[in-house]
Amino acid sequence: MDRYLTILEVSQKQKYIFSSNVLSENIYNSDTIARITSGKYIESVVNNVRLFRMEDNLVYAGGGHTIMVFPDEKQAKQVTAMVTEQVIRDYPDIELFAATIPYPDTEANNSDTQTGNTEYPDTEAIISDVQIGNIGKTEMEVEKSDVKSADTGNHDRMKPADYIKELKKKLEHKKALRKASFHQGSFGIERMDPNTGKPVRVCSSNEKDSDTNEKRKNEKRKFDVPEDYALATAFRNLGGSKGESAFIAVIHIDGNGMGKKIQDFADSFSDWETYRTEMQEYSGQIAVDFMSAFKAMNREVAAFLKTEMAEENLSLDLKFERKAKKTDKIADKKTDIKRYFPVRRIITEGDDVCFVTEGRIGIECARIFLENLPDTCHACAGVALVHQKYPFYRAYELAEALCSNAKKFGASLSPEDNGSSVSAIDWHIEFGEIQDTLEDTRKMYLTDEDKKNLEMRPYIVKASEEVNQKEPVRQYGNLRKLMKRILKSPEKDFYASGALKELRSALKRGENAALYYLRYHNMEKLLVHGFQGIYQEMDYEKLEIGSGKSLERKLFIETLDGKKRSALFDAIEVMDTFLLVEED
Repeated sequence: MDRYLTILEVSQKQKYIFSSNVLSENIYNSDTIARITSGKYIESVVNNVRLFRMEDNLVYAGGGHTIMVFPDEKQAKQVTAMVTEQVIRDYPDIELFAATIPYPDTEANNSDTQTGNTEYPDTEAIISDVQIGNIGKTEMEVEKSDVKSADTGNHDRMKPADYIKELKKKLEHKKALRKASFHQGSFGIERMDPNTGKPVRVCSSNEKDSDTNEKRKNEKRKFDVPEDYALATAFRNLGGSKGESAFIAVIHIDGNGMGKKIQDFADSFSDWETYRTEMQEYSGQIAVDFMSAFKAMNREVAAFLKTEMAEENLSLDLKFERKAKKTDKIADKKTDIKRYFPVRRIITEGDDVCFVTEGRIGIECARIFLENLPDTCHACAGVALVHQKYPFYRAYELAEALCSNAKKFGASLSPEDNGSSVSAIDWHIEFGEIQDTLEDTRKMYLTDEDKKNLEMRPYIVKASEEVNQKEPVRQYGNLRKLMKRILKSPEKDFYASGALKELRSALKRGENAALYYLRYHNMEKLLVHGFQGIYQEMDYEKLEIGSGKSLERKLFIETLDGKKRSALFDAIEVMDTFLLVEED
């Protein structure tokens, strides 16, 4: 007897999550997707153990989709209809797709396999597709198709993972043929949301409370946010130096080669129950690894907030007054001074992570996250440093592009595993010059005189010794040493910040202009000492302080890709939006 596999997947997840420029709504939208694709939600909607029980019917869930197994097609379609109808009633802006295919019970036909009977049965597979859009109704289509093996066409040689591939392929085919969706924008009587332009969803006060106060308490416990801090609900809550810096950091982190790793793992199982059990455990462990890294990052940020550096730069901006409640035990206590935690997570689904921070700690937070992943797990990070009022969806797209660029960099260093063993980071400070693509934007980072690269980014955060030796220059640790020299050196106050920023302009003109500027302003000692601390362990000749020749060698350095890159530009560009996150 055949089983039936069903997949439910939310389409255009990022568009739905980041449709608003209100932080609390982004978080709510992210949690909504995680909730409606969870086994618990499906179980609660169906509310019939004969139709759906997580123990019997859930294969695995995560990343905005759910895969289920049913004993027959009728049950699969019934559960799909119940869940999709409820989703469109509760969340009309979510686009949900579903597909169902049969899974031949090859394990029951072992006798045929043993006797060499490997012919695929001459039957047609009924494929049930469901698309839920924002049109206010469900569309169902039934078509006939053959489920064929990826290699031989013989069903008894197909593994469980092969059928999951067929299921996802069918879903992608359905999405490619999506029909136009229409919705009633307004009946003219609703209160419109000024941020999204859509009618405000009416909910009870109890529902609203459960989505804020209690939920935030649980989030603080789950993600190791200190009890004496409040979670930011708006981008302005994240901090920023009043009158000086109003930047936030949007960080996107994605695991390296996770799709291939999961597929290779799945391909190792030939029977269904083992596949189902092991896949749930494997995907669960990935989620645990990335969650642990996020929690470790929060703990390091919490420790940093107690330092003198944080007190001078962040604490005052994070303070706010909470009005006393009637339930407060101290009657004369009118206000309670609290502080916002300068990190707020948005997406934490397996190896797909997005969070926002106060702008000056964003790059360091991404570094800490990557460093706290297990040695067997690597990921890349993209950090978009933007103004608090910058369109958030565009900021997230930029962070995604930066993460992708870091992955390409890792792949160039370790082509044998396509960069899976290299954790790298890339970032961009948005001053309004962003082009159509990140590649076009980076073309602006060339010297006018000799077309050398101004930026050293992306940087390696964690990699094998072999990769580190292959590319010793583009190491994030080198940048940190240089930032310490610029931000914490005894000579820091001797050079006005304006002089360092002018050096950035000199670098843009070209190497000769930058060398002349350094000598004219007597800045060689500070910068050469900084270089010596960074590069003295390499195979370069030792620097001679004050030697123009040795300085020239370090001002632009040839990296593994054969390009000359500036060892200064990144540090100078980011110095106003960067704090070293470390204990004093």
